[in-house]
Amino acid sequence: MMVEALYYTGRGRIREKNEDSLVVGDIIFNRGELEEVRSRILEGEGLIFAVADGMGGYPGGEVASGVIVNELRREKDSIGRALERARMRMREIGLENKVLSHMGSVVSGIFLEDKTVKIFNVGDSRTYLYRDSLKQMTEDDSYVWELLAGKGLSPGELHEEIRHHYKKNIVTSALTGERGRYNLAEKRMEAEVGDRFLICSDGLWEEMEYSFIEECLEMEGLKGARRLLERANIEARDNISFIIVEIKSK
Repeated sequence: MMVEALYYTGRGRIREKNEDSLVVGDIIFNRGELEEVRSRILEGEGLIFAVADGMGGYPGGEVASGVIVNELRREKDSIGRALERARMRMREIGLENKVLSHMGSVVSGIFLEDKTVKIFNVGDSRTYLYRDSLKQMTEDDSYVWELLAGKGLSPGELHEEIRHHYKKNIVTSALTGERGRYNLAEKRMEAEVGDRFLICSDGLWEEMEYSFIEECLEMEGLKGARRLLERANIEARDNISFIIVEIKSK
Protein backbone atom coordinates (compact mmCIF):
# COMPACT_ATOMS: atom_id res chain seq x y z
CA MET A 1 0.00 0.00 0.00
CA MET A 2 1.28 3.50 -0.86
CA VAL A 3 0.04 6.59 0.96
CA GLU A 4 0.77 10.26 1.25
CA ALA A 5 0.77 11.64 4.79
CA LEU A 6 0.37 15.36 5.47
CA TYR A 7 0.85 16.29 9.11
CA TYR A 8 1.28 19.10 11.62
CA THR A 9 1.55 19.57 15.38
CA GLY A 10 1.89 22.80 17.36
CA ARG A 11 0.98 24.45 20.65
CA GLY A 12 -1.42 27.04 19.18
CA ARG A 13 -1.59 30.68 20.24
CA ILE A 14 -2.56 30.36 23.90
CA ARG A 15 -1.09 27.17 25.39
CA GLU A 16 2.45 27.42 26.75
CA LYS A 17 3.47 23.96 25.53
CA ASN A 18 2.38 21.26 23.12
CA GLU A 19 0.95 18.21 24.89
CA ASP A 20 -0.02 16.46 21.63
CA SER A 21 2.06 13.71 20.03
CA LEU A 22 1.99 12.09 16.59
CA VAL A 23 3.13 8.82 15.09
CA VAL A 24 3.51 9.04 11.30
CA GLY A 25 4.59 5.62 10.07
CA ASP A 26 7.90 5.08 11.82
CA ILE A 27 8.42 8.66 13.04
CA ILE A 28 7.38 10.07 16.43
CA PHE A 29 6.68 13.73 17.20
CA ASN A 30 6.54 14.52 20.92
CA ARG A 31 6.98 17.81 22.82
CA GLY A 32 7.81 19.67 19.64
CA GLU A 33 6.25 22.08 17.19
CA LEU A 34 6.39 22.10 13.41
CA GLU A 35 6.68 25.38 11.52
CA GLU A 36 4.46 24.19 8.67
CA VAL A 37 2.58 21.20 7.28
CA ARG A 38 4.94 18.41 6.26
CA SER A 39 4.47 15.70 3.65
CA ARG A 40 5.75 12.12 3.37
CA ILE A 41 5.17 9.28 0.93
CA LEU A 42 5.16 5.88 2.64
CA GLU A 43 4.87 2.43 1.13
CA GLY A 44 4.47 -1.00 2.69
CA GLU A 45 2.31 -2.94 5.12
CA GLY A 46 1.73 -2.26 8.78
CA LEU A 47 1.65 1.54 8.51
CA ILE A 48 0.31 3.35 11.56
CA PHE A 49 -0.81 6.95 12.02
CA ALA A 50 -2.15 8.40 15.26
CA VAL A 51 -2.72 11.63 17.17
CA ALA A 52 -2.53 11.50 20.97
CA ASP A 53 -3.79 14.54 22.90
CA GLY A 54 -2.42 14.82 26.43
CA MET A 55 -5.07 15.75 28.98
CA GLY A 56 -4.99 19.22 30.45
CA GLY A 57 -5.64 19.88 34.12
CA TYR A 58 -2.87 17.60 35.37
CA PRO A 59 0.90 17.75 34.80
CA GLY A 60 2.43 15.39 32.26
CA GLY A 61 0.01 15.41 29.34
CA GLU A 62 2.93 15.50 26.92
CA VAL A 63 4.53 12.54 28.74
CA ALA A 64 1.34 10.47 28.50
CA SER A 65 0.77 11.22 24.81
CA GLY A 66 4.42 10.42 24.07
CA VAL A 67 4.17 7.07 25.82
CA ILE A 68 1.10 6.16 23.75
CA VAL A 69 2.58 6.95 20.35
CA ASN A 70 5.81 5.14 21.22
CA GLU A 71 3.92 1.99 22.17
CA LEU A 72 1.75 2.20 19.05
CA ARG A 73 4.87 2.34 16.90
CA ARG A 74 6.36 -0.68 18.71
CA GLU A 75 3.23 -2.86 18.91
CA LYS A 76 1.19 -2.24 15.76
CA ASP A 77 -0.50 -5.61 15.28
CA SER A 78 -2.68 -5.23 18.38
CA ILE A 79 -3.86 -1.73 19.23
CA GLY A 80 -5.34 -3.00 22.47
CA ARG A 81 -2.05 -4.58 23.53
CA ALA A 82 -0.14 -1.41 22.65
CA LEU A 83 -2.47 0.78 24.70
CA GLU A 84 -2.36 -1.60 27.64
CA ARG A 85 1.43 -1.44 27.57
CA ALA A 86 1.19 2.34 27.42
CA ARG A 87 -1.04 2.36 30.49
CA MET A 88 1.38 0.14 32.38
CA ARG A 89 4.27 2.44 31.43
CA MET A 90 2.30 5.49 32.59
CA ARG A 91 1.68 3.76 35.90
CA GLU A 92 5.39 3.06 36.31
CA ILE A 93 6.23 6.70 35.59
CA GLY A 94 3.58 7.87 38.04
CA LEU A 95 4.97 5.66 40.80
CA GLU A 96 8.44 7.04 40.14
CA ASN A 97 7.22 10.65 40.09
CA LYS A 98 4.05 11.44 42.04
CA VAL A 99 3.63 14.73 40.18
CA LEU A 100 2.81 12.68 37.07
CA SER A 101 0.55 10.14 38.75
CA HIS A 102 -2.68 11.58 37.26
CA MET A 103 -1.44 12.23 33.72
CA GLY A 104 -3.44 10.89 30.80
CA SER A 105 -4.17 11.19 27.09
CA VAL A 106 -6.79 10.46 24.47
CA VAL A 107 -5.84 9.00 21.08
CA SER A 108 -7.24 8.29 17.62
CA GLY A 109 -5.67 6.77 14.54
CA ILE A 110 -5.55 4.25 11.73
CA PHE A 111 -3.53 1.11 11.00
CA LEU A 112 -3.11 0.01 7.37
CA GLU A 113 -2.49 -3.61 6.45
CA ASP A 114 -3.67 -6.13 3.82
CA LYS A 115 -5.59 -3.47 1.88
CA THR A 116 -7.68 -2.70 4.95
CA VAL A 117 -7.86 0.17 7.42
CA LYS A 118 -8.33 -0.35 11.15
CA ILE A 119 -9.69 2.79 12.81
CA PHE A 120 -9.30 3.16 16.57
CA ASN A 121 -10.20 5.71 19.19
CA VAL A 122 -10.17 6.47 22.92
CA GLY A 123 -11.53 9.87 23.96
CA ASP A 124 -12.42 12.90 21.86
CA SER A 125 -9.71 13.03 19.23
CA ARG A 126 -11.30 12.06 15.92
CA THR A 127 -10.80 10.21 12.64
CA TYR A 128 -12.76 11.24 9.56
CA LEU A 129 -12.98 9.66 6.10
CA TYR A 130 -13.48 11.63 2.90
CA ARG A 131 -14.80 9.38 0.11
CA ASP A 132 -17.11 11.47 -2.10
CA SER A 133 -18.33 13.09 1.13
CA LEU A 134 -17.11 13.49 4.70
CA LYS A 135 -17.93 10.95 7.39
CA GLN A 136 -16.84 10.96 11.01
CA MET A 137 -15.59 7.42 11.66
CA THR A 138 -15.13 7.67 15.42
CA GLU A 139 -17.50 8.53 18.24
CA ASP A 140 -16.33 10.87 20.99
CA ASP A 141 -16.01 9.52 24.48
CA SER A 142 -17.40 12.70 25.95
CA TYR A 143 -20.29 13.91 28.08
CA VAL A 144 -21.70 16.06 25.25
CA TRP A 145 -21.50 13.31 22.62
CA GLU A 146 -23.39 10.95 24.89
CA LEU A 147 -25.93 13.69 25.57
CA LEU A 148 -26.58 14.61 21.93
CA ALA A 149 -25.63 11.70 19.63
CA GLY A 150 -29.03 10.02 19.79
CA LYS A 151 -31.07 13.16 19.10
CA GLY A 152 -31.43 12.66 15.34
CA LEU A 153 -29.13 15.52 14.37
CA SER A 154 -27.30 15.55 11.05
CA PRO A 155 -23.50 15.17 11.22
CA GLY A 156 -23.06 18.91 10.66
CA GLU A 157 -25.65 19.82 13.28
CA LEU A 158 -24.15 17.44 15.83
CA HIS A 159 -20.68 18.86 15.14
CA GLU A 160 -21.90 22.41 15.74
CA GLU A 161 -23.80 21.54 18.91
CA ILE A 162 -20.78 19.80 20.39
CA ARG A 163 -18.13 22.35 19.52
CA HIS A 164 -20.17 25.21 21.03
CA HIS A 165 -21.34 23.35 24.15
CA TYR A 166 -20.01 24.68 27.45
CA LYS A 167 -19.24 21.13 28.66
CA LYS A 168 -17.52 19.98 25.47
CA ASN A 169 -14.19 19.27 27.23
CA ILE A 170 -15.53 16.64 29.63
CA VAL A 171 -14.19 13.30 28.37
CA THR A 172 -15.64 10.03 29.65
CA SER A 173 -12.77 7.75 28.60
CA ALA A 174 -9.03 8.31 28.43
CA LEU A 175 -5.83 6.36 28.88
CA THR A 176 -4.16 6.92 32.25
CA GLY A 177 -1.88 5.01 34.59
CA GLU A 178 -4.79 4.21 36.89
CA ARG A 179 -6.52 0.85 36.84
CA GLY A 180 -9.93 2.11 35.72
CA ARG A 181 -11.38 0.89 32.42
CA TYR A 182 -11.18 2.86 29.21
CA ASN A 183 -13.24 2.47 26.06
CA LEU A 184 -11.21 1.38 23.04
CA ALA A 185 -13.36 1.45 19.89
CA GLU A 186 -12.04 -0.30 16.77
CA LYS A 187 -13.52 -0.86 13.33
CA ARG A 188 -12.09 -2.27 10.12
CA MET A 189 -12.91 -1.34 6.53
CA GLU A 190 -11.62 -1.95 3.02
CA ALA A 191 -9.34 0.78 1.72
CA GLU A 192 -10.03 2.38 -1.65
CA VAL A 193 -7.60 4.36 -3.76
CA GLY A 194 -8.35 8.05 -3.22
CA ASP A 195 -9.62 7.65 0.36
CA ARG A 196 -8.50 10.52 2.59
CA PHE A 197 -8.43 10.05 6.34
CA LEU A 198 -8.15 12.99 8.72
CA ILE A 199 -6.91 12.18 12.23
CA CYS A 200 -6.98 15.16 14.56
CA SER A 201 -7.12 16.48 18.10
CA ASP A 202 -10.00 18.61 19.32
CA GLY A 203 -7.75 21.64 18.89
CA LEU A 204 -8.41 21.29 15.17
CA TRP A 205 -12.00 20.12 14.76
CA GLU A 206 -13.46 22.42 17.42
CA GLU A 207 -12.25 25.49 15.49
CA MET A 208 -14.22 24.92 12.28
CA GLU A 209 -17.51 23.82 10.79
CA TYR A 210 -18.09 20.27 9.55
CA SER A 211 -18.65 21.65 6.04
CA PHE A 212 -15.30 23.45 6.12
CA ILE A 213 -13.48 20.21 7.02
CA GLU A 214 -15.23 18.55 4.08
CA GLU A 215 -14.21 21.35 1.71
CA CYS A 216 -10.57 21.06 2.78
CA LEU A 217 -10.49 17.29 2.31
CA GLU A 218 -11.90 17.68 -1.20
CA MET A 219 -8.74 19.56 -2.13
CA GLU A 220 -5.58 17.95 -3.44
CA GLY A 221 -2.45 17.53 -1.34
CA LEU A 222 -0.99 20.33 0.70
CA LYS A 223 -3.60 22.90 -0.29
CA GLY A 224 -6.35 21.43 1.89
CA ALA A 225 -3.99 20.69 4.80
CA ARG A 226 -2.67 24.24 4.81
CA ARG A 227 -6.20 25.62 4.70
CA LEU A 228 -7.17 23.53 7.74
CA LEU A 229 -4.17 24.83 9.65
CA GLU A 230 -4.85 28.41 8.62
CA ARG A 231 -8.40 28.24 9.97
CA ALA A 232 -7.38 26.47 13.18
CA ASN A 233 -4.72 29.11 13.81
CA ILE A 234 -7.22 31.98 13.78
CA GLU A 235 -8.22 31.20 17.37
CA ALA A 236 -5.80 28.38 18.25
CA ARG A 237 -7.09 28.11 21.82
CA ASP A 238 -5.65 24.61 22.17
CA ASN A 239 -2.79 22.57 20.76
CA ILE A 240 -3.37 21.79 17.07
CA SER A 241 -2.42 18.41 15.61
CA PHE A 242 -3.57 16.48 12.56
CA ILE A 243 -2.57 13.90 9.99
CA ILE A 244 -4.18 13.51 6.56
CA VAL A 245 -3.54 10.10 5.01
CA GLU A 246 -4.45 9.60 1.35
CA ILE A 247 -4.45 6.10 -0.14
CA LYS A 248 -2.44 6.33 -3.37
CA SER A 249 -2.37 2.62 -4.28
CA LYS A 250 -3.20 -0.75 -2.77
